[in-house]
Amino acid sequence: MTRSASSARPGRRRSGTPPLRVVADALEPEDDELDARVAAYTAAADADNTVRTYTWAWNRFENWCETTGHTALPASVRTINRYMVSAADDPDKPVSRSTLEVLRAAIAWKHAGAGLADPTADPRARKTRRGIRKAKVEAGETDNRAPAAVAADVRAMVDTARMQATTWRRQVAARRDIALILLTYDFGRRRSEAVGLKIGDLDIVTDNAEQEPRLRIRLRGGKTHQDSTRYKYRPRGSGDGHTCPWCALARWIEVLNAADDAAVAARGQGQDAVTDAVSIAVQRLLRRDTSDPGQHCCTDGNWLTGRALAFLFRPVSNGGVPHGPDSALSGRSVGTIVNARALAAGIGPRRGHSLRGGVATQMFDDGARVEDVMALLDHALAETSLRYDRNREQRSAQVNTGL
Repeated sequence: MTRSASSARPGRRRSGTPPLRVVADALEPEDDELDARVAAYTAAADADNTVRTYTWAWNRFENWCETTGHTALPASVRTINRYMVSAADDPDKPVSRSTLEVLRAAIAWKHAGAGLADPTADPRARKTRRGIRKAKVEAGETDNRAPAAVAADVRAMVDTARMQATTWRRQVAARRDIALILLTYDFGRRRSEAVGLKIGDLDIVTDNAEQEPRLRIRLRGGKTHQDSTRYKYRPRGSGDGHTCPWCALARWIEVLNAADDAAVAARGQGQDAVTDAVSIAVQRLLRRDTSDPGQHCCTDGNWLTGRALAFLFRPVSNGGVPHGPDSALSGRSVGTIVNARALAAGIGPRRGHSLRGGVATQMFDDGARVEDVMALLDHALAETSLRYDRNREQRSAQVNTGL
């Protein structure tokens, strides 16, 4: 019994139907301006951090190919397998399973950008990588995840930063770092999302059922939402002013407004004059502020002011002057800042730099549902949120032993 054309299997070309072909670029009219805009949009499709990571990984592969006499683009399956094995078995610095996946993804990314087939997707290449991963697990390799900074760790970092701010320059850096740590932790944000925030992305809203004010942050793009805008809401800190994200932001934005206003007033007088004006304005502000950091300073609702397009978290010069509104910290700088504050607080050189993992772990410790953690961290799968729970195994062991 023959099947009708309408019942043919999806994806199978009917007999006698010519295959689809992509029109060659060479047949299209020249338009350099449009092609440049196409290239710009194509480049914008990948997150900046992803591009930087893939570029580094591709350069590593390309250098290996040049050294060993292999062809990088297009790469053969044999080249891919040899490269993966050499990276995994490097006697000086063998790569981990997670780094191996980054190397693979970068090669696939480069080939896709060149319109070439992905050699890492070949079954032979996948099987080789699977064997490498299995061997590493059997050898005792574990996931090298950053330890979590739970609430007590965050409090220690904040208190130490405030205590060590003995000069006005250190006070400026402390205000920025405390605001950065508390907001990143409270909202469960990635570093790239935090450094991308502008003052205009913050707002106080009271449209919830309880009519209690909420701090709303607008997130544009991100690792898993590159082409969308999202909003996250969090209440005022329930404790004292020391660890209230709203209060920390109010104190930091106050510094930014003083610096930006002084820079505008001194514009046209030369860079040295601008720097001096900003320095004087910030010092005057800090001298006038005699408020108790343990008391809330965010209750009047008037603290959220400033230039909407100005970056919220910026570098601070060695002289204590915040950079201009167009400058933003890098994600790498956030890690450096948090690690330094953790080390100063006595938490340890590798402790405390996973604020996102910290808030997830703390929520699970406090009995939160996995759905609540997923909502805060923007996870689509429960398994992803559970991987952020650094105390999961310890908690399970206590339950099993009846503790």
